[in-house]
Amino acid sequence: MEKRKIDFCSEAMTRSILNVFSSGTKNFAWPMPKISSVDKLAFVSYEFLALQLVNSINELEAQDYSVEEIAKIIKYPSIAARFLHLTLPKDFTGLTKNELCLIYEKTFDYCSVLQEDLFCLKTRHNKLIGFDIHSLDLDWLDFDKNDGLRKEVASIKAGLFSWTEMLYSIFHNLGHEFHGPYILDSSENCLVTEYHDLSLSGNSQLKLNNIDSITIIESFPKSVGISIDLHNRLLSEKPLIMIDSKVAIFVNGKKCGISELRSINKSIEKGLISATKFINSMDEEEVIRFYSVNLFNLLKPFDKILPKKSFSKKGLFLKLNSAQFAFDENKYFSATNKMKLNSKNIDLCFNPLVDRVHFYKRVEM
Repeated sequence: MEKRKIDFCSEAMTRSILNVFSSGTKNFAWPMPKISSVDKLAFVSYEFLALQLVNSINELEAQDYSVEEIAKIIKYPSIAARFLHLTLPKDFTGLTKNELCLIYEKTFDYCSVLQEDLFCLKTRHNKLIGFDIHSLDLDWLDFDKNDGLRKEVASIKAGLFSWTEMLYSIFHNLGHEFHGPYILDSSENCLVTEYHDLSLSGNSQLKLNNIDSITIIESFPKSVGISIDLHNRLLSEKPLIMIDSKVAIFVNGKKCGISELRSINKSIEKGLISATKFINSMDEEEVIRFYSVNLFNLLKPFDKILPKKSFSKKGLFLKLNSAQFAFDENKYFSATNKMKLNSKNIDLCFNPLVDRVHFYKRVEM
């Protein structure tokens, strides 16, 4: 019976991936191809979510909240950096140059409070300020001493990636935070991955058996280089799961032993089966609504302090359900999807003084 469950999950996920490839899109994230264009999801963020964030921050500042206090509410630097990414050049937003510059300046301030090396330019690492690996009561699980451990951990990591992709689709890296590497001892470093807000949707069909967060700490030789960029994307010279010597796992903040890993995998597997059925049963408008709600839930920490405000659902869905986006909007997304990730292009994207004509002439593909 258990074998059939695993086969069903693999079959369902494989079918979804094959559908994506056959749709002709290069974006493989859920819920493609349920949505005809990922630009539709992007505009949930670009035109609506960013303004909600800015309004929330302005209200907190009016109540004399400090930069440090606001940064702690946002909590993760990758989320703060994503909010910066959610603002388009001035031609698309209608915001003034001063308003855009203030957004960028504030976002840099929040990231600086949370992160030691803003933009990871000096070290290529993302070390969180105040995080001390040696203060943790680590119960290390040794790969060499435990048969099947590597496979179980690899399955958990793959399943959690799919789960965060299910929650946020093209913005899946909002559901996890890579940080490190941290010095472990004279021969090894370690990487911390926090999978957070895993039950964000509030839908009873989309639960991981009451698992809200999972933290995985992996150790690996110092000779292996890794880097993490502004948008919480990890690049390693070798797949870490193949060379890790040991791992420590926390579920909802509680240390996890080897005997519990199988149960975690079953919860993730069960959740993915349910999620596959759930997404596949939706039409395009329902999928858009699902992801809109999930993205706006990223502002949940502000709700504890500020009165919950409804965003312009009518304007949002009119935009998302329109036949297609304006030519310039599509052209901009095409350019940003293909451009090289270098300092010149980043400046072109985020510099409020750059207009569209200048952007298209200067961007390097």
